[in-house]
Amino acid sequence: MSSVPTLETVLDFVKDRETFARLLSAYTQARGDEIAPVLPDCMLEEFLPFLEDLTVVEVVGPGQIIYRICGTTVTQRIGHEVTGKNLLDFFPPDSAKITYIDAKHIVTDLCGNYSRYNNIYSSGRTVEVESISLPVRSEGDPNVYYMMSLHLLEEVLLDIRPDGETRVGIGMGQSFFFDLGNGVPEANPMNNVEDEIDDVQVA
Repeated sequence: MSSVPTLETVLDFVKDRETFARLLSAYTQARGDEIAPVLPDCMLEEFLPFLEDLTVVEVVGPGQIIYRICGTTVTQRIGHEVTGKNLLDFFPPDSAKITYIDAKHIVTDLCGNYSRYNNIYSSGRTVEVESISLPVRSEGDPNVYYMMSLHLLEEVLLDIRPDGETRVGIGMGQSFFFDLGNGVPEANPMNNVEDEIDDVQVA
């Protein structure tokens, strides 16, 4: 990738360009002159078409990324309610550590992230998913940021007998940060975040 992707150019890499373009347009409108919008502004009319496929998580600490909001379609695909649960519990250990570091960058460096990966759902389907993740500010504390993500299913890769367990991030594909106006980790590194990988405890 010859240059740092931005809020505008990230669409050159996505498969579902139309849906993600509408999300980023709503996000841009909600944030105004700020780097990131306040979370309640992302629950308004402009975001209604995406809410079923949106998640909002809080990076609590090493090994802890807690679901605060989970859209109904995402919940149905996972197979049970996950609000209050640890997102990283659904990942293999290596993918969980990478996901923690990516999420920590998003909410601290205030950048976006695009990723493509495979999920195995409790239904038995293995599905390719693409996601865009963005920082959103807490309404109660302007220094606290959450990670809001839109997850879109792109292709069913395998459909087998269900085993009742959902596993996320099986076969991680393309993933990169994009600039929202505050730089990206490569150009604006966050102190010691990579060092925290050794502190990430996953099941």
